[in-house]
This record gives sequence, structure tokens and C-alpha cells, in this order.
Amino acid sequence: MRRGVENMFSNRQCRQSIGKVSAKYRQSIGKVSALINEKEKSVMTEVSVVIPTKNEEASTGTCIEKIRKVFAKHHIDGEIVVADNSTDRTPEIAKHPGVRVVVPDELGYGNAYRFGFAQASGDYIVMGDADNTYDFMDTPGLLEPLKGGEADLVMVADSMER
Repeated sequence: MRRGVENMFSNRQCRQSIGKVSAKYRQSIGKVSALINEKEKSVMTEVSVVIPTKNEEASTGTCIEKIRKVFAKHHIDGEIVVADNSTDRTPEIAKHPGVRVVVPDELGYGNAYRFGFAQASGDYIVMGDADNTYDFMDTPGLLEPLKGGEADLVMVADSMER
């Protein structure tokens, strides 16, 4: 019985010690997290445009140029993330300043978006295909309801006639 009391006491002391360590650990983690959050804020861009591509060398360059023009004209701090699984020249065409070409870990349209979103650092994410069916020149108008708090999501239909 006495041994059991000692073990109980030791376990209580152990839990108290762990509690103190945990509190210090949580405090340290909190400070580190705050530093990371501040660092992330300093490197975050306003808008990330995520474009999945697969063998779209004919139109990828046009889409990227439109986005770059919008960023410049409207003073948007933005980045372009091209999630590419092409076997043609699409990744070479996409390489411009302000464009990151990433290779998704799995094939597929949805996986390209998922991977691209994970690479994006923007406060707002714009998504569109590289086949030029979406007019990226409309981006500022799509951002207005988001920035104004009027919407959480803005969607448009593609401009390709069916």
C-alpha cells in the first residue's frame, strides 16, 4: 500500500512537472507561431492566380500576359502559380518573373488545383484554365465583392461558346 501511495505521489509530481513544461512549451510555441505568422504576412501576396496546365503551350503565354497586365495596371501585388503536368513546352513558356511553375504530386485536373492552392501565398485566390476560356482581364471586378466583404466566393462561367 505504501508503495502505491508513493507511486501516486510520484505520478502527481510528474503530472505537475509535465504541466509546467507544457505551459512553457505552449508559450514558446505561441511565440514561434506568432513569428511565423508575421513572416508569412510579410511574404504573402494579395492575389494568387492558380492555373492548372497540361499540354497547353498555345494559350498559356497569352493567359500569363493578361494576368501580368492586370497586376501592373491595377497595382495588384500578385503571383501566378502554374501547376503543370505537361509533356510539351508549356512549362518553358510559363516561366516568367512572378510565375512559379510547380509539378503536382499526382496527375489530374483536381489534383493540379489542390497542389497549386497549397503553393499559393495570396490573400485571395483566382483560378482559371490556361486554354484562355476565362478572361483574366476581369480579375479586378471579381475581387471587388471579396475585398468589400460582400462575398466569400465569386464564380464566373467560361467564355467559350458551346
